Amino acid sequence: MNITVIGRGNIGGGPADPWERAGHQVTRLGRAGGEAQRLVRQLSLDAGYDALRLGDLNMAATQEGMAGPTFAIAQSGPGRFVYRMASPEQI
Repeated sequence: MNITVIGRGNIGGGPADPWERAGHQVTRLGRAGGEAQRLVRQLSLDAGYDALRLGDLNMAATQEGMAGPTFAIAQSGPGRFVYRMASPEQI
């Protein structure tokens, strides 16, 4: 099986190692030259979404922490809404 992982660290690279040991062909994309960012942008556009970069991986925990509240808002039925993560001086 051919597998592509986005990220070379613990999140992307972690699952890639056992897949390679199991004999799968694994392509790893990461920071080198922005290849992962370009791929994610293209996948988003291909899926019909505007590509949106929310910051570097050092912001991942903050962004993941907002997933639960964001889904709860979406499921409560207010219709479409926009969520923007920004520092107070940017709002």
